[in-house]
Amino acid sequence: MLKFVALILMLIDHLGYSLFPNLLILRVIGRLSFPIFAYSLTEGYIYTKNRDKYFKRLLIFALISMIPYAFLFDGFTKFSTTIYVLSHTPIIMFIGHLDIGFTLSLGFISLMIIDRIKANRRNIFNYIGIILVLAIAKVIGVDYGIYGVLSIMIFYIFRGNKPLLILSFLLLPATMINPQHMSFDPIYQCFAVLSIPIILGLKDKELSKNIKVPRWFFYVFYPLHITILWIIRCL
Repeated sequence: MLKFVALILMLIDHLGYSLFPNLLILRVIGRLSFPIFAYSLTEGYIYTKNRDKYFKRLLIFALISMIPYAFLFDGFTKFSTTIYVLSHTPIIMFIGHLDIGFTLSLGFISLMIIDRIKANRRNIFNYIGIILVLAIAKVIGVDYGIYGVLSIMIFYIFRGNKPLLILSFLLLPATMINPQHMSFDPIYQCFAVLSIPIILGLKDKELSKNIKVPRWFFYVFYPLHITILWIIRCL
């Protein structure tokens, strides 16, 4: 049920971005979507029987979704490959945005590192690993960037601690502030905290016990609806 709510909120958000850019309310409503996906990932991480297969599914989902995502959100103008030559050594850098699948994948890796930290608190390399994951999210430009990965980590670290969970989501938009390019994103991202009551209200409900949905449905919906929206916008 939570995933269905997240899909609907995401669709509203993408409708606002692609077809009704002047209706800011649609983007505001859409801010509630990602935290639900982040929460679902942490729960999936905890309860999955095979984390390796889970991670592989996330990567496959991310790669498949990248093509329609690039068309709708970047038009392949930002998503380009630029080769820089430093000391006669070619370095490939990706400029643009990568879809949410990569955000979830990095979040998944961060949860594995957190588990290692819990098991061995004195190993500084684990903390460096967390910093590297956040740096990668920023440098390669995954959807939601550092904010997205931290959201997943917060749901895992503060699982069962409602006050700290809510406080964290009120402070998280600060990670989206760019002094060189001020935007409205950090402000309306604060509305994401409204997703917490939805999560807490539905997570223990057995509202969908009689509804059997194939696992692949949630993986297919994302690239499929983006493709449809892009076609509609082109037409």
